Amino acid sequence: MTITHKGTLNLNNFEIPCYVNNKGERILASRQMQTALKIEEDSKNGKQVSGKRLVRFFNQKSLQPVFSLIEDRSLLIPIKDEYNKRKIVGYNAKALPAICDAILKGRRDGKLVGSRQKIIAEQCEILISAFAQIGIIALIDEATGYIKDKKKEEYKELFYQFVRNEITEKYEKPLKDREDFWNGIYKIYDLKRIKGNNHPQFFGKFLRKYLFAPLLDSNGAILEIIDKKNPVITSKNGKKYRKNAMYQFLEEEVAFEKWKHNLAKLETVLEIATNKRTFDSYFSKAFKIKNTSQDMFDNLNNE
Repeated sequence: MTITHKGTLNLNNFEIPCYVNNKGERILASRQMQTALKIEEDSKNGKQVSGKRLVRFFNQKSLQPVFSLIEDRSLLIPIKDEYNKRKIVGYNAKALPAICDAILKGRRDGKLVGSRQKIIAEQCEILISAFAQIGIIALIDEATGYIKDKKKEEYKELFYQFVRNEITEKYEKPLKDREDFWNGIYKIYDLKRIKGNNHPQFFGKFLRKYLFAPLLDSNGAILEIIDKKNPVITSKNGKKYRKNAMYQFLEEEVAFEKWKHNLAKLETVLEIATNKRTFDSYFSKAFKIKNTSQDMFDNLNNE
């Protein structure tokens, strides 16, 4: 294998070298990953031995009930690669969130022993807040520049887990009575407010572009998956509509909660923006999207 992209991932001020190889594997450097977890380093003749403690940590007998919670144990196997003729030792990027999740579950179930393990658990809590299981992939792709060189299709399999096959009726209706949100859209487009819930048709495109496309750093992939499950239907009189609300297809525990968080953040952006130009500027900063006219928005107008 050969490293094709290199970058630095910043997680709450812990900088971890990250890589993507020619197989598309995202890799985190073992030594800095070990430091981020606050696992004490081994030393030899007063010098640190890079990443060796991590292997011993995974094999620690007292922690086997904890690491048994990780379904894919291959994540705990080091990856050896090469970059610019320099040997690289690291782990699959998914290992870090999986480790943090397992340790926190272990703490909750009383499976941790000793002060050192509890310190590591506290660090896991800090790290887990910096990324979601799916977000670690997008973060590395951004840090290495790999995302610019690959097709969005490669992401789609990662996001199917966040989309329901069938909807349920228990969902709240988060958009129906959100007057400040709708008023904000009317304001930035300098339009007169329409009473009721029959808004201009292009508002649907606005929601797709600014609320669904950025969801979970999916670059519109989640929206495309939902579109297939909730296609546009043409009535007998020629009116086009969708049978269900798009957000009803989001998995409640992760994607829907993140969607509601994005909705609240988008509402704040609408509140402070005075027109569409300032809105786009604030939106780009709030959602860390450099250009709202970029490719991720090019084909999102199928409302």
